[in-house]
Amino acid sequence: MALDGVDLDVPGGAFVSVLGPSGSGKTTLLRCIAGFERPDAGTVTLRGRELVSPGRFVRAFERGIGIVPQEGALFPHLTVAQNIGFGLVEAPRRDRRARVGQLLELVGLAGLGGRRPDQLSGGQQQRVALARALAPEPALVLLDEPFSALDAQLRVGLREEVRELLRTLGSTAVLVTHDQAEAISLADHLVVMRGGRVVAAGEPREVYEHPVDADLARFLGEAMVIDGAVFREREDVHADCALGRLPVGHFHGGEGNCQVLIRPEQIVVTAPSRDDSAVARDSQVMGVVASLSYFGHDALLRVEVPGLSRPIVVRVAGRKAFHPGDQVVVSVTRSVATFPAATNSSSMH
Repeated sequence: MALDGVDLDVPGGAFVSVLGPSGSGKTTLLRCIAGFERPDAGTVTLRGRELVSPGRFVRAFERGIGIVPQEGALFPHLTVAQNIGFGLVEAPRRDRRARVGQLLELVGLAGLGGRRPDQLSGGQQQRVALARALAPEPALVLLDEPFSALDAQLRVGLREEVRELLRTLGSTAVLVTHDQAEAISLADHLVVMRGGRVVAAGEPREVYEHPVDADLARFLGEAMVIDGAVFREREDVHADCALGRLPVGHFHGGEGNCQVLIRPEQIVVTAPSRDDSAVARDSQVMGVVASLSYFGHDALLRVEVPGLSRPIVVRVAGRKAFHPGDQVVVSVTRSVATFPAATNSSSMH
């Protein structure tokens, strides 16, 4: 079963990212919305118009949906202008020419309408594909991993341009991607799929900071999940783990053994002072720098902490001077999230 009980509402004018690993069902969901797949059951409604329901199936080209596929999929024998105007064949020639010119300007390709796709860069081809999708003024734009074939630097710049253009036009858009950074940075609303189901949906910050389970936490960015024990103390909830006694902000499951989620950005390392060697605060422990990866603007430290089988990963400013073998104080800032203990638990995952 590719999709299992998926229920999704996309607000008008929103940019929605559907994120998931390969095989999670995200592309099948997109194809069902577009009309390329016919679901066995369920409904698809666009602006109050039923596209799919029992006994009804509106064909793809009648749905008023624009699609930007992977790698553009432009018609190689047509010019840029002819590609953009492909969906405007029923419009008067003057109107079609004006609309194509407007879109060339919008996507930053003014003056290139006479070129062929093979005369354009990869980023320019994707801009043409977006313009072609927007030309008929669709009610919805679907983007199927449209930046995956581009190099990293171009991908980041182009996706921001596309997001701003869609926002300026007030377009409703659904992006399918397996790139976590892309999905989180672009979306007004983030949907995460796993095994054909929607496992989380909401504002990107909410989904990232309050994951529904440890697997989702690991999937969305870097995460350390370590064993611990959670307990209540009057109105407060704390977790005891190898990184100290930590306040719990999001508490899943009961008291007792648990998994503790800690993000690298919650961890601060400092050089020890005289007082640190004598006694540490509840949210501090001593550690030793095992290795360092320097990237200029920042660096990744791998710090060995007593009680953990593997080093923890900490991101620090590049100007901070740490070296392998240095003793450091490891502090956890902000509250953590806890989840029920794993069935086959290890000290760090």
